[in-house]
Amino acid sequence: MRNNSGLFLASFFGFLPNSDDIMLAELSALYHDLVLAKDLGYTELVCYSDSLVCTNLLNGPIERYHVYVVLLRNIKQLLLQSNITVSHTIREGNQCAYLMAKLEASFDDCLVLHDSPPAGLFDLLISDAAVTFNLQE
Repeated sequence: MRNNSGLFLASFFGFLPNSDDIMLAELSALYHDLVLAKDLGYTELVCYSDSLVCTNLLNGPIERYHVYVVLLRNIKQLLLQSNITVSHTIREGNQCAYLMAKLEASFDDCLVLHDSPPAGLFDLLISDAAVTFNLQE
C-alpha cells in the first residue's frame, strides 16, 4: 500500500494453504488489503491489480453463482464503505506485488504485516509509482 506520492504505507503477504488458484490469491490479497486499509483509517484509495478478470468482476455486477461469490461480496461491501476504486494496471506497474508473493513463498504464516518496506521493496515502490502515474496521464 502506498500513498498518492508513491511512498510506502504498509504491506502484507499471506499463505493460502491447499490452494494454487491464482484468482483466489488475487481476490484474497485485495480483501486483506482493504481490511488493512480500513484498520489503518485509510478511506480514500485506488487499488491497482494486474488481473483484468478480477478488476472486471469487482467493477461489474456480482455473478450469482461465481465460485468466489462470498469473497466478491465481502470485497464489494468494503469498497462501498469508503471511497475506494479498483483499477487495472499493467504487470510492469505491479512489481511490488510480485516481490511480496516471492516473500510469501518462503513463509507458512497466514498473514504477515509490515509497517516498513521489506528488503528490496523500496526501489520497486518508485518504479511501480512511475509506471502507474504515467498510465494515468
